[in-house]
Amino acid sequence: MNLTEKDYLDQIERQRAQDPLIGAKVCGQELYYRYTKGFSDSSGKVDDEILVLMASGMAGFACQVAVRERELPVTIKVAVSGKRYIFGESINKYLFNDDYSVWHIVAGIYHKTYPDKPIPDMKDVIDRVSANIGNEEYVIGGIAKAEDYVGQYALLWKNFDNLCGKFCKTVEEKAIAYNVALQLALENAFNTVGEKVFFLAMENAIFASKPDQTLIKEFLG
Repeated sequence: MNLTEKDYLDQIERQRAQDPLIGAKVCGQELYYRYTKGFSDSSGKVDDEILVLMASGMAGFACQVAVRERELPVTIKVAVSGKRYIFGESINKYLFNDDYSVWHIVAGIYHKTYPDKPIPDMKDVIDRVSANIGNEEYVIGGIAKAEDYVGQYALLWKNFDNLCGKFCKTVEEKAIAYNVALQLALENAFNTVGEKVFFLAMENAIFASKPDQTLIKEFLG
């Protein structure tokens, strides 16, 4: 670690007393920067839908990792293929119920962008994900097969874990950091793509939180 980086991290640490989530916020900005670099084409242009797809997948995957690292109770659903998927209140805490959950971040950006519209209900999205668990042909948002991206989320988590560890003290902070990165992706995509990315983000985040280690262990090592 060079001195410049150490000084930067020390500065962030000193700010924790006033802002306990400063590490997660800065980490989220760093993640978003890496998303935009990693998913841009040769001209530097970023497909905002693909960016939201990846950012929401990582946010959902972070929920799963938090549940596994905390060894929280879950309900396992086994598909015909033998793949296992996680359900239950432990996952829902990170997806929907915490103040900094995926849902609260995404709904907050929706309200900020469309202040005169009610925030859409998620029941149909939740039901669609549940109905398609184990369906290898399930397509998210009309642009990607859900199962095809799970391995990429696992690899990106592994690649980014050292970065996140510099800024985040707990797995909960890491989950918030991935939500911040999703927030930044959505802020731009709402303007360029429209409100359909709201549904894309939540549907993909919910799905990405579900696959158990039997589906991703080959990527996590």
